[in-house]
Amino acid sequence: MLKIFAAFGTAAALISGAVAFGVYEQNQWDAFAAQHECKVVGKIAGHTAYGYYNGKYQSYWVASKTTYLCNDGVQYTR
Repeated sequence: MLKIFAAFGTAAALISGAVAFGVYEQNQWDAFAAQHECKVVGKIAGHTAYGYYNGKYQSYWVASKTTYLCNDGVQYTR
C-alpha cells in the first residue's frame, strides 16, 4: 500500500513541476516579448493530421502555433 502512495506522490510532484516550469517559461516569454516589442504576424490553428506509424495509419494532434516578429528582426514561433 505504501508503494502505491509513493507512486502517486511521485506522479503528483512530476506533474506539478511540469506545470510550474510551463508557467515560468510563459512568464519569461512575456517579459521578452514586451521588451522586444513583439507583434503577432501569423497564426496556425491546431489540427488533426494523419501519418503512417508502426505499420498503420494513425491520426495525431498538431498544436497551434503563433509567429511573432520582434524589433531585433527575428521571427519567433511558439
